Amino acid sequence: MHVTAAIAIGFLFAILFHRSESLLPCIITHSAINVTNGFANEAGLTIEKCLVFQLMVFVITVSYSFILTKTLPKS
Repeated sequence: MHVTAAIAIGFLFAILFHRSESLLPCIITHSAINVTNGFANEAGLTIEKCLVFQLMVFVITVSYSFILTKTLPKS
């Protein structure tokens, strides 16, 4: 995983924990990310396709973080 994707996912986890005050959403999201990365590795993707996949994960993570900051109730 690239550093930028790891940072984005870290922000996602921080937002999830701060808004939900529970580790369960973080655990579920982390598991989903690991599963998708596992499928990408098993598919034997080329370097270019892996970069596209990581970019997609980054965009989805940033988008989801933005949605959570707007929709989840503040504690």
